Parts: sequence; structure tokens; C-alpha cells
Amino acid sequence: MIFLILAAVSGVILIVAPVAVARMLKARWKMPDKMFFRAGLFLLVIEIFHMAVVGNGTSAFPQFFAMPTAVQALILGLLAGLFYELGRYVAMDRFFRNVRDRKEAIYFGLGFSGLETIMFGILLFIGTFAIYTLANTSDLAASFSTASPKDLEQLKAFQEQALQLVNGNPLLALAPVLERLSLGLIDIAMTLVMILCFQRGDTKYAWAAVAFRVLFVSSLYIVSNYNTAAGELVFAAFAAISFYIIQGTRKSA
Repeated sequence: MIFLILAAVSGVILIVAPVAVARMLKARWKMPDKMFFRAGLFLLVIEIFHMAVVGNGTSAFPQFFAMPTAVQALILGLLAGLFYELGRYVAMDRFFRNVRDRKEAIYFGLGFSGLETIMFGILLFIGTFAIYTLANTSDLAASFSTASPKDLEQLKAFQEQALQLVNGNPLLALAPVLERLSLGLIDIAMTLVMILCFQRGDTKYAWAAVAFRVLFVSSLYIVSNYNTAAGELVFAAFAAISFYIIQGTRKSA
């Protein structure tokens, strides 16, 4: 029960925090209307194309899963870096030409992942009730009388996973907050790096952002493949690095 309570709290935090911070910064820095929302929509478009390429690519080439973990990680990292960071570059070059100073970059970076964070928080909050219901259903066959035998097998597997979550370490319910905070810091840091492209007319900063994303995704994939919980350490490490980058660009951006 503690896990479900903390999971619901995590969902509320993920819904409320981006909205509260965005409203505060918009009022304090007088940011343009709808920038937060538009930046978030642009990320969702990038993700749709990214997931389509990854999904169709792995379906067309199933031998991908037979490759060494490091090779899989590098391929997925490269795709993420190219889509997310070059997508950010295109967005700032074509659609957000007003994002050129530090405050605008921070606000844009917040919005870039903020809308997705809110959506994730809503799903997490609703999902806690689904997990609670599934974990406390004693007779799946009676509760889902119209389900086929194959569907019941899948429901039993989901129920086992739900019970493992509920009876596991309750602190894992707070992991989504750490993960989304890390992604938010990464997006702010990479946006601050990206504006150097336009301020200095040098695309090496865009490629530096791509390399950072490749390293993050590849490291996360490799570590999580061996130990899921250890993946949280990767999020924490890159959050710390991103915070350092944010502080380090204070004079240059």
C-alpha cells in the first residue's frame, strides 16, 4: 500500500511541478505566451518519429536483438542523439528564433520535456489505481469472464508484476520523479549548449549535445540491461552533470 501511495504522490508531483515552475518563470522573466506548450509539442512530434524508426527498424531487422548489448546501446544512443538533439536544433533554428539568451533557453528546455512530464504524471496517477485493482483481484477468471485463455495468461503475468511492485521497495515509487527531473535538467542543459551554435555560429555545440545524448542513452541501456535499479544511478549521474553544465554556461550563454 505504501508503494501505491508514493506512486500516486509521484504522479501528482509530476503534474503540478512543471506547471508551477513554468508559471513562475513566465511571470518573472516575461516569457512569450505558449512557448512552454509549443516546445513540449515539438518534443512529442520528435518522439513519434523516433519511436516509429526504432519500432519499425527492430521489427524489420530482428537480428538487432542478437547483437551484443554494447552495440544495441550504441545504435539506440545514436538514434536518440540524432532525433532529440538535431530535432532541438531544427526547432530553435526554424521555429523558436526568439530563444537566444539564457533565460529563454532555460524556459524552452523546461517546456521541451515539461509537457511530456505532465502527461506521464497523469498516466502514473491513473496507473496506481489500475495496479491496486489488479493486485487485489483474487479471481481473474471471474472478474474478466469474457477474456480468452490467452488474455487471462497475460493478465496473470501483469498481476504478478503488480504484486512485485506493491510488495517491493516502496522507494522505487519515487523513481519517476528522479528520472523526469534528470531529463528536465538534461533538456535545459542541452538547450543552453545549443544556443551557443547561434550565438557563435559554430555547429560543434550541436554535435556536442548529440554526443551527450548518445552517452546518456547508451549508458542507461547498458546499465539497466544488467540491473534495472542501477539505472537510477545513471539518471542521477547525468542530472548532476547537467546541473554542472547549466552552472558552467552562466557566463557564456
